[in-house]
Amino acid sequence: MTKHIAVSNFTPSLLDEALSISKNTLIANQVEMHPLLRQDEMVEYTKQKRMHLVAYSPLAKGMIYDIPEIAEVAERQGITKAQVSLAWLLSKQNVVPIPKATSEEHQRENFEALDIRLTSDDIQLIESIEDEERIIDPYFAPDW
Repeated sequence: MTKHIAVSNFTPSLLDEALSISKNTLIANQVEMHPLLRQDEMVEYTKQKRMHLVAYSPLAKGMIYDIPEIAEVAERQGITKAQVSLAWLLSKQNVVPIPKATSEEHQRENFEALDIRLTSDDIQLIESIEDEERIIDPYFAPDW
């Protein structure tokens, strides 16, 4: 017997459909999210529906390392660029990032991001990034 359901790559309209037919509670939607794909609409939608947003590819497959705003926050805070991206995601009330780590050192860095608090200026700078790019967009993905 299923008590809770989580889905992946659902748009708000697909979530509405799933919510209308499911007898069980939808607790999470896993989507690509990082500073180059802020998912503002999805963050707000899942918050209103009391769902978690699970953020995959939180480092944009390494593209965050080339973003000047991320570098500026990292330097100012004395943390890594990966930690900036993760801390920004964690600053969202209902967002849970799931980073990949290729070494024990990266695992440690990722874990330490849990204790990092970005300033409102840091968050504003990250959210001012104008580039928006979906990194993972397979042929079978929904029409975003």
